[in-house]
Order: sequence, then C-alpha cells, then structure tokens
Amino acid sequence: MEWKPIESTPKDGRSILLLAKLPSGEIECYVARWIDYYNSLEWHIVGVEGVDSEIYYKDHLTHWMSLPETPKE
Repeated sequence: MEWKPIESTPKDGRSILLLAKLPSGEIECYVARWIDYYNSLEWHIVGVEGVDSEIYYKDHLTHWMSLPETPKE
C-alpha cells in the first residue's frame, strides 16, 4: 500500500487513513470517512463506538491510504 494524493480520495463513506501536515510542521494521521453531517459533506475521524469527530486541520490534508485488511484469525 502506498500514500496517494488527497485529491484522489474516495468519498463513498468507507474508512481510510488520512495524513495532515500541520502549520507547526507536525504530521497527524487519522482513520476517517467522508460523511453527510447535518447536510454538509466533510471528513470525520472514526471514533470509538461509532462516535465521529470533525477533523480540525482538514485544509492541511495531503495524502490518503486504504486501511489494511483485518486479520483472518
């Protein structure tokens, strides 16, 4: 698996990895999905027990990657 440019992200509701380069130079990685949130389509971090939260640095997203397959065992 390789990182791909943010412009090519799938926006179909599946969870993916997103990479953001923050203004401070730090790098953050999120498990996120594109959702309709109160009639506004946007990226949200996939949370525990299905509770999502907004990505605050969405203007700094640079790359994405599919999640790996889950273990067979």
